[in-house]
Amino acid sequence: MKLIAAACMAFIMGFPMMSIAGEGVPVDDEGLPVGIKIHASDEGPVFANEAGMTLYTLSDEEAAVGVSWCKDVGYKQAKHELLGYVHALPNLDHRPTCVQKNPPARVKDGAKPAGKWSIVEREDGIRQWAYQGHPLYTSVKDEAPGQTNADSRGKPLYVPFDVPAGIYLFREGRVGALLTSTTERTASAKLTVYTHDLDSATESKCDRQCAATWQPVLAPVLAMATGDWSVVKRGDGTLQWAFRGKPLYTYFGDFNPGDLNGQGVKNWHVAVVYPRIGTPPEISKRMTFMGEVPTDTQGHTVYWFHCTEDGPDKLDCDDPSDRNPIWYIVCGNTPAACAKEWHPVLVPPNAKNVGYSWTAVTMPLPWSPVRAGDGGEEGPKVWAYKGRPVFTYYDDQRPGDTNGWGISLHLYTLWNPVGSRVVY
Repeated sequence: MKLIAAACMAFIMGFPMMSIAGEGVPVDDEGLPVGIKIHASDEGPVFANEAGMTLYTLSDEEAAVGVSWCKDVGYKQAKHELLGYVHALPNLDHRPTCVQKNPPARVKDGAKPAGKWSIVEREDGIRQWAYQGHPLYTSVKDEAPGQTNADSRGKPLYVPFDVPAGIYLFREGRVGALLTSTTERTASAKLTVYTHDLDSATESKCDRQCAATWQPVLAPVLAMATGDWSVVKRGDGTLQWAFRGKPLYTYFGDFNPGDLNGQGVKNWHVAVVYPRIGTPPEISKRMTFMGEVPTDTQGHTVYWFHCTEDGPDKLDCDDPSDRNPIWYIVCGNTPAACAKEWHPVLVPPNAKNVGYSWTAVTMPLPWSPVRAGDGGEEGPKVWAYKGRPVFTYYDDQRPGDTNGWGISLHLYTLWNPVGSRVVY
């Protein structure tokens, strides 16, 4: 069994699943370093600083252990990774530094390392928290506690979830954060885990014939119950893991992580740990040949815009303070041309935010797909997901079309269906 701090386990196990999206989470912070707390997010509890702002590791610092590569240096030029030519970076008159976009998680006076928490002594004199040796940051993308808007460049520091060996937490599931397990059939693939309505906390009703379709998630001989995990003895004498009183299974029709082909089969349900927060009434989902995508009320695919520079520090160029000249080139060189191609999804009167991720924002004029426009007067109220305004595309003529998917420039600006993760 993997071990985590007692305070974290008390939080995860002690609150009903739907309470995870509350405005604040009362937790016992005993065992955490001074200045570190736990807060809810739409994907489960995260570690945060004293102000409740989510802590991140940076994707381009995965190899950085005990040292921070994010510096307070304003780079002016970059070298194209594929073609090799050197070019000036955009927004030179106000281009921020890595530290300005991702402030280091500062250590409070008197705070000391604890468990997996250590302290990095930066070159600039800042004492910075690290978790398992990896430096931690906040993000200017986040404007309030509980937001995880920087999860394209960084990885939110989620509170570890205690699982037995061979079982994993998959946060990208379409129905929320769900359990997955490896199986003999698929070797290393981590498949979705299900529960059966007819089972009890002490008995599996899935016999040998049933198990050919629904493969039990087996437990080792010495497995012991702990927290939400228990062990059920099957009719053939083998042991099976159970979660929150329900034995667990994988489905023979799933082949890849995130597959949910067993969803909807009578009496069978996905083993969800943290349910996915809903969407506004103006946003729904539609299955296309490229998978499930978000759509507007007319069935048209809804997109968001990603931008990451190819400078040495790989900064995002779609943060609130960015004036982004690049995106105009992507769709016609002028705000008017872009407005004809990309149509923001408008917010109706009296609409309310949904969870921490779906928010109603004002798009300044002339409008921009990044969080803040290029100035100008007030614009329309539109939906934003994780801080980014969302759009439909003019060339998607029929419901389910995805013609705007992948429109890009220089490989570092990209339009994708909302929720898609882009790794540069």
